Amino acid sequence: MKATDQMAIDASYLFDNSFFTEAMKMARRGGDLTLDELSALTKEIDPLGVGISRVALSRYETGASLPGLRELRLLSFALRKPLSFLVYQDGTDPMSTYKLELELRIMETVNDILAADGFYKETNENAPKSDAYLALVEKVKDEKKKKQ
Repeated sequence: MKATDQMAIDASYLFDNSFFTEAMKMARRGGDLTLDELSALTKEIDPLGVGISRVALSRYETGASLPGLRELRLLSFALRKPLSFLVYQDGTDPMSTYKLELELRIMETVNDILAADGFYKETNENAPKSDAYLALVEKVKDEKKKKQ
């Protein structure tokens, strides 16, 4: 088969950086979080306590760089959005039939199992449920106010 005989890749399957940058901005602003607060939130959620720096988050939002898989996962949990939202700006992955609620329940169940097996820090923030997540966001915002 000649190279010219091969099928062209459908452009709709290609990744467009603007989808990610816009989805991240939308999710962060929708959660009423500053870049500093989101950075602090990722540090709280990260089992290693490292999180994502404010500078890296800013670079992601401007499209100057893209996050790796670890950072995407942290952003998904911190922003309470599935990866399909961050990548495709859609609540469900266009390549699957999962609904957003089912995806979130699966993530919470997996996190509960991993936390029970000791793969995460022994805190409720690692698999945030609605009330725990809101409390964590408030904690991050309060700590920022105290520093000012």
